[in-house]
Amino acid sequence: MSSTLKDGNEEHQAETPKMATDGGDRTKDWRP
Repeated sequence: MSSTLKDGNEEHQAETPKMATDGGDRTKDWRP
């Protein structure tokens, strides 16, 4: 699951830069 989290984090960051600013929101968004 480590690789999934890493990939998802990077991917989401690139897709949603505004969400990347909000670490908490971003993490909670791509990982409900």
